[in-house]
Amino acid sequence: MARYIVRVARSAGVVILFLIAAVLGSVSGVVFAFAGDLPQVSALDDYAPSTITRVYGARGDLVGEFAIQRRVVIKYQDISPTLRNAILAAEDDTFFQHFGLSVPHIILTAIKDLMERRKAGDIPPPEAVPEDVVLLTEIRDLIQAGVTPSRPT
Repeated sequence: MARYIVRVARSAGVVILFLIAAVLGSVSGVVFAFAGDLPQVSALDDYAPSTITRVYGARGDLVGEFAIQRRVVIKYQDISPTLRNAILAAEDDTFFQHFGLSVPHIILTAIKDLMERRKAGDIPPPEAVPEDVVLLTEIRDLIQAGVTPSRPT
């Protein structure tokens, strides 16, 4: 009986090691596949989104505005604390407690998605954000990308 238990334990150990190696290999393959497309962190220092081109007349009055996207660049300090807190509450209320990726939340979401067998591409309905409130993507991106407690160098 003891030999049988030892043999089963060894077989289970080999299977577990194989599964760990397969998972780590898959994760590293995904990282290497997408790492080439990622921008450098130093590129965030020189971020310059396309902005509005304004044309003024001879008297200084505005003749027209031309833009693909109507963006106005503002500093982080110019965003009201209420709006910052609202964006963080809607996106990630623990943003300042982690290094940019909340690994426990990612794992829990992956497990939840697997349990619900959600189809790829399904978008959940917005939660707790009224329809008439528009959160600017650029402001959220600036908060997520440029304002962290300890910025990587």
